[in-house]
Amino acid sequence: LAEVIDACLALIRKPSATADELMKHVPAPDFPTGARIVGGDGIRDAYLTGRGAVTMEAVATTETRSGGLPRIVVTEIPFQVNKAALLERMADLVKDKKLDEIRDLRDESSREGMRVVIELKRGEDPARVLRKLYRLTDLRTNFNVNLVALVDGQPRTIGLREALTEYLAHQRTVLTRRTTYRKEKAEARAHVLEGLLVALDNLDAVIKLIRAAESADKAREQLMKRFSLTEVQATAILDMQLRRLAKLERDKVKAEHAELTKVITELKAILADPAKLDALLAAELKEIRARHANPRRSRLVVTADDAPDDDAGTPGARTAGTRGAELIVDEDLPELEAQPVTLYVTQGGYLKAVPRRRVSKPHSHPNDPVVAVLRATTEDTVLLIDADGAGYRIGVGDVPVTTMRQRGTSIAQLLGDGPDARIAGAVLLGPDVETVLTVSARGLVKRTERAEYEGRLRTMIAAGVRDDDELVAVAPCNDGDHIVLANSAGLVVRFAAGEVRPMGRGAAGVAGMNVPRGARIVSATVVPGGGGEDTPVLTVDADGAAKRTALGEYPAKGRGGKGVQTGAARLAFCGVGGDLHAGTAGGAVVLETAELPAGKRPGRLAPITGHVTGPVVAETGRD
Repeated sequence: LAEVIDACLALIRKPSATADELMKHVPAPDFPTGARIVGGDGIRDAYLTGRGAVTMEAVATTETRSGGLPRIVVTEIPFQVNKAALLERMADLVKDKKLDEIRDLRDESSREGMRVVIELKRGEDPARVLRKLYRLTDLRTNFNVNLVALVDGQPRTIGLREALTEYLAHQRTVLTRRTTYRKEKAEARAHVLEGLLVALDNLDAVIKLIRAAESADKAREQLMKRFSLTEVQATAILDMQLRRLAKLERDKVKAEHAELTKVITELKAILADPAKLDALLAAELKEIRARHANPRRSRLVVTADDAPDDDAGTPGARTAGTRGAELIVDEDLPELEAQPVTLYVTQGGYLKAVPRRRVSKPHSHPNDPVVAVLRATTEDTVLLIDADGAGYRIGVGDVPVTTMRQRGTSIAQLLGDGPDARIAGAVLLGPDVETVLTVSARGLVKRTERAEYEGRLRTMIAAGVRDDDELVAVAPCNDGDHIVLANSAGLVVRFAAGEVRPMGRGAAGVAGMNVPRGARIVSATVVPGGGGEDTPVLTVDADGAAKRTALGEYPAKGRGGKGVQTGAARLAFCGVGGDLHAGTAGGAVVLETAELPAGKRPGRLAPITGHVTGPVVAETGRD
């Protein structure tokens, strides 16, 4: 709280302050379970864009018990990490002989705090084992920041500076309303007191007028007419108690009126001068800080790469730019060169990584067609999403490199749990991917920020799916791209990706295409940057005919439309991109877009002689 208020005060003093300047006051988030926050680009990304991954790690110390046996004692764990599940994970690693150095695990937590004791075998290096635990368990994990707020009534993802700016604007509105209300109340009371003062200054005449009046209403009218009073003032005079006629009471009325006049002047000055309003806001924030602020629980540390240069100090003794941060230098690990591979993902949930070649060969398994062909390296991470919306995040380096003749490795073998539905598609979660696009058979589309799929969860809810629907396509998508949807009735719609705002993982999406009854979406492709008019569009009919058409013939319109005709009666695929891996009754083939016959959008498709034997029956994966 203290850090956030300090940042607010800095923003009041300097409205043009940048996010980097505000981060001098708010260097990182704070979590109730403490632990350490490892500095890096994730925090800055979160504060700049509203999305990012904050790396957290447990606080642990090493001890040596009697007999020279080493131990590790964990006193703080990352936020949202379950302690029981953490101990169970460690026990499984010991059982699987991946942590042979551990001989016993104990939970000695009490009211005084957390204490997890990891007993090591004699002669083991606790620091080395701790680094291993950080790598294999949730002692080190990522916390995903997703800062969404209603701005002008619309949900938006905002960064630190915009969040504080919106908060200060809200507080200014609150103070303005409160000050206006106080001013109006004071003016109303002062108005009444002015009437009472008139009556007290003309007491004898007022008493005579009231005694002579036939009724209270007549007296009120005569008071208003004779002394130029309002109805409120005249009513207050009639309701005035006799004790107010005493000299001391008359002095109290005059003093109250003088005080209210002063207050009204001050309140008007606040409303007329934004600087005075900000001074009042700053004073109230400082009071909140003094009454409610408490020390930070999560300590911020930085790695050697993030630490500032300091020639005067020794390595390992430098401090970070934020207050109270300490330097952690990770163990030097050998760097392995990333191996380029082509990753095949099948509908049944199998992954196959093969050494990359200039041309990718078709996946020819007869009962398990390919849904994605991705050019990747063993350092990449792939996200698979099934038809029911479940997501599976897998490191490409964890997929065994095989030959094309082998079927591959199932998701269940890699994660311990497999999908209950067919795989709809897969994308690489690279830095150039802003959002992940999912498309349902009924034409619903959704974009989700890449950061939503990153973190410690390897299986997750990737997309919401309605009961009468299923996901049919997954693709990487950026703000400037265009989306092309095609349904089995031969209709295609094209619209800007910006028309679909990013949503959370659990959302079902918005209408992308109006799909007619009895039809379904058969393909969804993304046109990087919106494409050019001559960008080739590949159209394939389920009867084994195809053509190549210019993108300009598919006009970009708003989402939710019925689309335009493609000339295909039973459409199997229509979209842009590279070569197409198609499953057919006669086997699997790779259709090269450049070799297909050119044609107009509404025109007929030409049979693909020498390419396809039999109808196109399988789902398709693009390379």
